Amino acid sequence: MNYNSVCIVGYGSIGRRHHSVLSDLLDRSTNYTIVDLNTEVKLKDVVNIKFDILVICTPSNSHLDILKKFNKRPELVFVEKPLDASLEKINAFREQKNSFLKKIHVGSNLRYTEAYRKLKNVALRGKIFDVCAMSYLPDWRPDIDWKENYSANKKMGGGVVLDFVHEPDVISSVLGYPVLTHAVEKRIFENVTVDSTDTAFLLWEYKDKCVSFRLSYGSRGYNRYIDIIDEKGISERIVFTKEDIDMSYKEQWVRILKNGPETTFEHTLNLMTILLRGEL
Repeated sequence: MNYNSVCIVGYGSIGRRHHSVLSDLLDRSTNYTIVDLNTEVKLKDVVNIKFDILVICTPSNSHLDILKKFNKRPELVFVEKPLDASLEKINAFREQKNSFLKKIHVGSNLRYTEAYRKLKNVALRGKIFDVCAMSYLPDWRPDIDWKENYSANKKMGGGVVLDFVHEPDVISSVLGYPVLTHAVEKRIFENVTVDSTDTAFLLWEYKDKCVSFRLSYGSRGYNRYIDIIDEKGISERIVFTKEDIDMSYKEQWVRILKNGPETTFEHTLNLMTILLRGEL
């Protein structure tokens, strides 16, 4: 399919990244409309226009509120992770927009990394999974005051579990959903967030496997890996490098431009239910 018009709502670092990738992949004649606090075009100016692609990169708590405002449905909707910070809004949207759900892809770029391909090859024989995702939030966006960004603010949908939702996503995509879950989520660093949680420890129990997640905004060292111990006691570490992740953004768009959305709404709802309620 030819995509001739793209609307990007939210033009921070991730919105600019998607714009750059799409500019490389789509025809040079494609028209881009940018909606942001700092642009002349505002949301009210575009909600009655039919775009081929709609990309939503605003704070997590606004994703579905923005999508519902568009009166003419795009052919493809890309929503940055997570789908929304409110489980109630996700459930309500599913009930109201059943015919539209198959057009929505939720950002899941870790699934398009070389590390993910390795994970799929070894996951079924794995018994113990230790998932680590840690970095330092103030370093994420050096051009802005990080405390004004959504990650640092609970009311904007911030918090380490939602920011690192990619890790639970890749695990659930290869292992399925856990039987039992346990979680500890805390704000333990004084100056890393305003009021959102900066550290979380999650434990997922399966019939014959256990998965632990260690997630934090407070580590000055960058760590993103999965340690796996298989049924023979042999261990292997799969590392998600920055270079691998950078390349995954383009690979994700290549796939969904060709095949349509690949992260189903139902999976996203199930995952958010587990993370926010602790069970399906």
